Amino acid sequence: MTLWKDYNGTIKDIRFGNRDLDTKGLRKGSFVRWPSSGGTAYGKIVRIVTDGTISAKPNGPTMEGTPNMPAVEIRLQKFVNGRWEDGDTIVVHRLEGITGIPSLPESKAAESGNRGCPPATQEIRLNIKNRQNAIEDAGYGPLNPKEPNADFWQKKGDRWDVSITEAKKQRCGNCIMFIRSPRMLKCIEGALGNEPGNNAWDIVDAGSIGYCEAFDFKCHALRTCDAWVVGGPTVTDRQKPSD
Repeated sequence: MTLWKDYNGTIKDIRFGNRDLDTKGLRKGSFVRWPSSGGTAYGKIVRIVTDGTISAKPNGPTMEGTPNMPAVEIRLQKFVNGRWEDGDTIVVHRLEGITGIPSLPESKAAESGNRGCPPATQEIRLNIKNRQNAIEDAGYGPLNPKEPNADFWQKKGDRWDVSITEAKKQRCGNCIMFIRSPRMLKCIEGALGNEPGNNAWDIVDAGSIGYCEAFDFKCHALRTCDAWVVGGPTVTDRQKPSD
């Protein structure tokens, strides 16, 4: 993927001429939403970085932005006294993990259902599609974590400029984007429980399955991807700001 930014900061893909990236005509000031461990979160883009590192604030993780994997700095929005305001918190996300919206919900009531489960935890086709995106765009793997996978880990070590031993320590299971909060596990359990013959909790626990907040799919704790960020897993349900 070959990307560039036009004069107003919109990310473009030169394979499609001047057309914005598919569904991603985002820029500074765009409103966005994304599924989080506490429900749907809303924010406003501060900047999109394709060559450098950005940090969440306060005291948050860092994320590298590249032409192939842009990183987005977003200011959280909070609903106070009947209106939306800029929050103090800055978060970082992959471009693929957020969805542009024309405006914020008109009221807190309009957020009803935001605490529902992320669609990918409930819809297997969407989960497979998003997982494939993570494989193609971020090298998610390996296919069978129990195998040596020497070539896979060598590539990851080369990318992160660390030894294979160190690379193997950077797994989904200790990534800040890996969500295994009580609410998220309930979402995953419920979907697996809809399949005949499944003991959902056994599958969730034995497989160490969690929700990847960066690419929106159910992932395995023993795998990894190029978007790995230190500080995980997330095991508590983050709360939205109070009114």
